[in-house]
Amino acid sequence: MHGEDKISTITDVKLTRHKLHVGSYDINYVVAGEGDPLILVHGLNVGWGQWYPNIKDLSKKFKVYAIDLPGAGASSTLDFSRSSLEESFVMVLEGFLKKLSLTSVNLIGHSIGAWVVAKVVLRKKVSVNKIILVDPLGFTLSVPFNQKLLTFYPVAKFLSRTVMKLSRNNMESFLRGVYVDNTILADEFIEYVYESMKSNNHPHPFLLLHKIVNFFSVKAEFDLRLQLRSILLPILVIVGEKDPIVSSKKVIEESKKIPSATVLEYKNVGHVPSTESSKRFNTDVLTFLQK
Repeated sequence: MHGEDKISTITDVKLTRHKLHVGSYDINYVVAGEGDPLILVHGLNVGWGQWYPNIKDLSKKFKVYAIDLPGAGASSTLDFSRSSLEESFVMVLEGFLKKLSLTSVNLIGHSIGAWVVAKVVLRKKVSVNKIILVDPLGFTLSVPFNQKLLTFYPVAKFLSRTVMKLSRNNMESFLRGVYVDNTILADEFIEYVYESMKSNNHPHPFLLLHKIVNFFSVKAEFDLRLQLRSILLPILVIVGEKDPIVSSKKVIEESKKIPSATVLEYKNVGHVPSTESSKRFNTDVLTFLQK
């Protein structure tokens, strides 16, 4: 069974798969449920399958659209070194919403997907109702110690082709490394990410990480701290207390400066609360969206 078939099966809900041409990209996405539109934007370049523990519950109240950004899943591949992420991620998401005539949407983004969601709101090109930012990029310029070498392109490229070259074992190690309880991560998800990157010739995740950081710091273009304070629509920020990628302490500090934000910290949870604490995450999301 194909990786996307496997991850679709373990969502345990009826999904329909679609393709939509946006700009110069073919965007792959799945849809489940009925109701107001809820758009899920994955982190890094792991694809829509990241949301496998969430789609079933969320689709009971909303029409869920889970997309693959360019360079992920079954969407068109992307050369991160030559691309603007605002054009290739943010503007593509805007184009996706416009082509499907989706208005008053609710958006959930994880990590870099949270940055994409926030940028969409800040650009004011589409109609958005509420947003949920999960362990978001853009709230701090700090880079974890174990990622500082990735600030140098030759190092990131070398590691992506040698020690951490694309293999199932290396991808499993990479994915499990951001969890506190890494046993909770489904094998089907690991297989899905590995297979989608290999079969679609997507760049190594290290190359996307390098795109974001430079000289031991997150690049200024991804700094949202001052801009976020101008957002008036309701924001829910969810962070894992023990996130090894994004400092939960700094995210909480910045969230308190956003008048429209509510912040929840999940104790003893890593970078992906939507998976590691999926039942609580689904409940918190639905409670926030239905207020």
